[in-house]
Amino acid sequence: MVVGVHSRAVIIVVTFNSEKYIRKCLDSLIEWSAKSQIIVVDNNSKDRTVSIISEFNEKHNCVICIELNENIGFGPAHNVVFSLFPSHRYILINQDAWLIGDTLDFIDRAMDNDDRVGVCGIPLVYPDGKPQSFSYPFSSWQKWFLQILRVQAIAFIIIKIPILYKLLSKKPLFNEYLRRRLTASVIDTGFSGQARDVDWVCGAAMVLNGDFVKQCGGFDNNIFLYGEDEDICLMAHKLGFKVVAVDAPPVVHVFGWGVNKVNHFVADLKYTSLKYFIQKNMRRPVDRFLMRAILPLHVYGFKRFFRAFIKRN
Repeated sequence: MVVGVHSRAVIIVVTFNSEKYIRKCLDSLIEWSAKSQIIVVDNNSKDRTVSIISEFNEKHNCVICIELNENIGFGPAHNVVFSLFPSHRYILINQDAWLIGDTLDFIDRAMDNDDRVGVCGIPLVYPDGKPQSFSYPFSSWQKWFLQILRVQAIAFIIIKIPILYKLLSKKPLFNEYLRRRLTASVIDTGFSGQARDVDWVCGAAMVLNGDFVKQCGGFDNNIFLYGEDEDICLMAHKLGFKVVAVDAPPVVHVFGWGVNKVNHFVADLKYTSLKYFIQKNMRRPVDRFLMRAILPLHVYGFKRFFRAFIKRN
């Protein structure tokens, strides 16, 4: 049954075996988003995630939990909420992310000032306060190749050389890697709330315009995990909506912080999703070919390249 259109924003948290962080996530939403409806979609967790949400609700009675019988993926789980809870605005927060300030007030002001903003990105930091990338140039074989070469690590050296910084910071492909925030302290004392146009933003913490969601139909159900955030930003651009990143207090996002081991299951899901993403969004045959060739290395890294290449091709 479809619920009436929400005058306040709807916050969506998709969970899967997230017992380690979900309470911290929900606590932060209670503290910093009193004007929003919180909806959790659980992708058939096998740990204590659902019971923790139930315990949380016994105390606060403010979370709607939708329990799915199978893991349908990140984007499709959000689509469940889009179809059941029409709203003027959707706030997407990862299960391993939490608010530490009045971030959503900044986002509300930015989106209220421009109704053509379809997707709004929120700054991210790791639990130790170090900056985390949250806005990016569109994917291309050139960009992926630079990532394989670990150009972001090189960027930390480049920004210390004024001449190189001045030259390369003007290049769109390098711009996101060379921004001042890479070395600045993230927990600033003041934020401008200014929105800047970007290609796409990370789905770990993003806000979607309800009218845009209605027009695009939500996330592509063919993408299980990885690539869905860039894909929906591409849809926004095609429909004439803006994609922006706002200078606001950051959201803490764990994102494998302190973990060096590769999760092969997740890597395989990423490979499959990005393979579909390439076929769907890369119009030029040469771009599709080169990105498809680089994909195993992009996903699995040098050490696993040959094994992945043989397995997948």
